[in-house]
Amino acid sequence: MKILSIIFFILAAIVLGLWAFFYIYVMGMACAFGSVNSTNCSVKYPWMLSGEDFNLLVTTPAIIFGLTLVLAILFRREAKKGNDS
Repeated sequence: MKILSIIFFILAAIVLGLWAFFYIYVMGMACAFGSVNSTNCSVKYPWMLSGEDFNLLVTTPAIIFGLTLVLAILFRREAKKGNDS
């Protein structure tokens, strides 16, 4: 169980890193292809998004990250409980 805990913690860290990279990448593409002749294009904060953008860029990755983190914590507790007896 301890191995699974470590695997899920590593997976959660990878998901968090990919989430940040994907968010910045998509926002950069939105600036690149959004408005023609616009020189002032900044990355929007996650709480400034709405609708489909919020679901794709914030909610879905947050759920995946949360699930991997919860699984890592649950497996860590199981490993500790197994060592106590």
